[in-house]
Amino acid sequence: VAGRVPVRDLNRQMDWSLPEEHAATVAGLVLHYARVIPDKGAVFEFSGTRFTVAEKKSNQLTELIVEKVVLEDEFEDAQE
Repeated sequence: VAGRVPVRDLNRQMDWSLPEEHAATVAGLVLHYARVIPDKGAVFEFSGTRFTVAEKKSNQLTELIVEKVVLEDEFEDAQE
């Protein structure tokens, strides 16, 4: 997703519940939790979601790969 995508919009579209109180955009949310400006390829996991910095221009996170993390127990339950 583009870093400028609002967290609220992503939550609505994907039926997720990422925290909206810390940042307005997906990039802002990653920066809030990372507490640094990460490099391209950096990976962060929080709120049951994995964020990978796919593109960065200067200090802006322009593209991120956002994936729900499936825990092993959840995966086994889904297989049954």
